[in-house]
Amino acid sequence: MCAEACRVVLLSPLDIHFSQTRIRPDFQDGRSLEDTQANIQVTDLKAVQEFEDLSESELPGELLLVAPFPSIEVTKWRCKFRDENGAPRLDPDTGLDLYSKEESWFSFDNRRLCCLQRAAVAKWPLQARCEVVEVPHNLARTRELRKFDTRTFGKTVLVGSRDMPDPACWSWRAAVGQPEEPPPDTGVAMQPGVRWRGMRAGAPGSGRGGAEGGPGHQLSGRRLSMKNREERRRWSRKNHEDEEDESSPIKVIWRNVLLFLMVYFGLRLGVSLFRRHQDPPIGAVNATFSNASVPVLLVLKSPTHLSQLERLEVSGADEEVKAWET
Repeated sequence: MCAEACRVVLLSPLDIHFSQTRIRPDFQDGRSLEDTQANIQVTDLKAVQEFEDLSESELPGELLLVAPFPSIEVTKWRCKFRDENGAPRLDPDTGLDLYSKEESWFSFDNRRLCCLQRAAVAKWPLQARCEVVEVPHNLARTRELRKFDTRTFGKTVLVGSRDMPDPACWSWRAAVGQPEEPPPDTGVAMQPGVRWRGMRAGAPGSGRGGAEGGPGHQLSGRRLSMKNREERRRWSRKNHEDEEDESSPIKVIWRNVLLFLMVYFGLRLGVSLFRRHQDPPIGAVNATFSNASVPVLLVLKSPTHLSQLERLEVSGADEEVKAWET
């Protein structure tokens, strides 16, 4: 997903929000979240001077989490208000969608984020950081509708498969004994694309150092190298990092229509071939009549002989004709 504009920065996993309501308890290769978390190593953050620390915590970072998977992708955006059923909440006056007033960090890689948060909680109250890939807004928009469906503003996430009746709820605040942060009471009514306008590099609150290629951009982080991009692609293909991706209703309808048409025409073709196989060829019928003794009744169609019937018996080379007049 990332192009040249992506950059690597430092964030606390506890500052990053989940973009989905539910995640699976394991990766596609069979590794569980617990096993993956156990492979996350911890090192001294002072040894890392290459990246800018954009964490919202007032306390300085002390530890760096080194994960066995590629760095997670994050972006800053306004979260859409949703009810308990997942439907967007609308402004009663304008009928537009409601969004949070403040922007927050959200992750596209929710299972990996859960592993990082658990590793950070294990070192609490020490402040941990991790390397993340900041995705620009113009690239993040392409995955907005397909990926983001959180109903808790990304502060908690359900861990379990879809058929699990009682999935576990992960909350790092509950894990460290802190009270849950209440959701915002009021939001901002706007069209879906408006929240991305004006968030150019270097704008206040955008979390970016400067324009692409400018001094701020060069000093605040490192562009994603070709090696890291290849590593991310290999990991994503192996683990199907789209997690709980949901196709849009239009795609589902078109897929069902195409499936119906394929089944329908397949059945029609099968019936046609079956009937053709069951019906004997015309040549075979003629051969049967010519090589066997077959009684045939002929109705003379001449107007003067409508009352006459002839019975013909054909047997090999001998032919005898008997006619009766009625």
